[in-house]
Amino acid sequence: MSSVVAGSSETSTGPRLLIRGLDSLYVSFWLDVATGALDFDDLAFQKEKLRQSRSRDFTEISLSTETFALKPFGRHPYPFQLSNDAFEIRLTGYGLGQW
Repeated sequence: MSSVVAGSSETSTGPRLLIRGLDSLYVSFWLDVATGALDFDDLAFQKEKLRQSRSRDFTEISLSTETFALKPFGRHPYPFQLSNDAFEIRLTGYGLGQW
């Protein structure tokens, strides 16, 4: 028999699963690329280099205090995909070039 503590989402046997609710949070914002630290040309170069190498390697990208793995693929309309254990970030350079 499992017990639930008032105000807690965990039972003595483990976490309680959601029947419905959110499992993802989507946030969108515009970045001023003229003054921003992201270099979309370099991201495109690194991604293409990874794609052509066909290895399981990845390129590390640092954003603030987080380190991400640049994946050699993306999903339309986001050609750049960065991920770590806590986050997945998809980026587009829409309006900046041919990506």
